[in-house]
Amino acid sequence: MQQDLLKEFEKQFEDPIAPMVSRFLNFIIDLFLVNIILVIVWVFILISESVTLTNSGEPDNATFYGITLFVYISYYTLLEASFGGRTFGKMITRTKAVTIEGSELTLIDCFKRSLVRLIPLEFVSIFFDENEMWHDKWTGTKVVKPKN
Repeated sequence: MQQDLLKEFEKQFEDPIAPMVSRFLNFIIDLFLVNIILVIVWVFILISESVTLTNSGEPDNATFYGITLFVYISYYTLLEASFGGRTFGKMITRTKAVTIEGSELTLIDCFKRSLVRLIPLEFVSIFFDENEMWHDKWTGTKVVKPKN
């Protein structure tokens, strides 16, 4: 009984889960920014001739996907680890990722979240589990909208 009361009391001070519209905006903003970064990286790579091109003048698939995955994972991991669970999308919507207990994310937490995001159609998982995406659920994290 006392433990239930204590949990109820603690819930009053927790930050609320971020609404679905904020999560959607985070996704759109961050996807847009990742693609801008990818264009800049690829322009630099192609101008500097750092990559061997195929006969059609394009990089081979392994190189293309490898660099794309590196940029994608780096964007989410480094931003969330450096800015207290925030990417640029989360900064704009004033949301942040935290552990289930409400603590700051570690670099490993951020990296795990980034890896799960690579699952095809992961972004639609929010519609199946009450505003919780796989990269939250499977890594023991959540996205909140801080009160202050």
